[in-house]
Amino acid sequence: MSIGGFNITVDWFKKQTKDLLFQKQVPKYNGGGTYWVNQGKLNNTGVELSLTTFPVKGAVTWETSLNASYVKNEVADLAGDDFVLTANYSDLGGPLQIMKPGYPMGSFYVYQWKGFDDKGANLYQKADGSLTTNPTSDDLVVKGQASPKWTVGWNNTVTWKNWTLNVFFNAATGYDRLNISRFMAASMTGVSRFITLRDAYFKGWDHVANKADALYPSLTNTDNKSYANSDFWLEDASFIKLKNISLSYRIPRRVLKFASVQLSVSAQDLFTITRYKGMDPEVYTSYDGLDYGAYPIPRTITFGAKIRF
Repeated sequence: MSIGGFNITVDWFKKQTKDLLFQKQVPKYNGGGTYWVNQGKLNNTGVELSLTTFPVKGAVTWETSLNASYVKNEVADLAGDDFVLTANYSDLGGPLQIMKPGYPMGSFYVYQWKGFDDKGANLYQKADGSLTTNPTSDDLVVKGQASPKWTVGWNNTVTWKNWTLNVFFNAATGYDRLNISRFMAASMTGVSRFITLRDAYFKGWDHVANKADALYPSLTNTDNKSYANSDFWLEDASFIKLKNISLSYRIPRRVLKFASVQLSVSAQDLFTITRYKGMDPEVYTSYDGLDYGAYPIPRTITFGAKIRF
């Protein structure tokens, strides 16, 4: 519909996906193990909004369009199972994610971090609400989600004579990343038991005068336990990116006589605004939502020429 120079589109949707492919557990009295099944249901509901307008018309023309979508996804059924554990990394302590009816697909299965004890060891909340330095699997909770609730794109095109400028921003919010890379760099894990994150050393319990300012646990306390599946490493991955900017100039045929030429320069992923401590909040490794050394989207600059004879 068109209102006061704005073209507006609103779409509401509801989709149910059936026959999810996942591994089902075999009871141990029947031999144990897992097998693949096509069962289960996933519900997706949401709304998509689109708005286009021309704020400036004349010698200079500016066209702007905004697209936004909200999606709520929820596991509805798992073929009778109460839950299915996924993202199982034995070297990281086991499953890092969970599928459970009533929760979003890609939910995380984590311990709740609650600070440090008086010796600099990590404290975690138990199922009964008390604190401990040595949690068990009974203390794991479902938290966060891997897919954005909101995604937004804002595109702008400005033209003047033979010049065209295009600027595109995109954003996402309402989702999380489990920063495994940060865990590996900051924790005394593995054979070497060596840290590579500067802050984990200089802002750790052992090196700050005021212990209330410590951001990381003690490296010398042998009783300290760090877990990859802890919400200490679960970070808000919301971001705004300048995804693309391009500038082009068209040289008409009447100038060159033999052809028309369009020269252009464009750049992708020039900057990102985010609180996420990893390299790129958009990328993930293997399982959606896990940043286990995921390679960031590169920043690129491209020059082009289009010739029409």
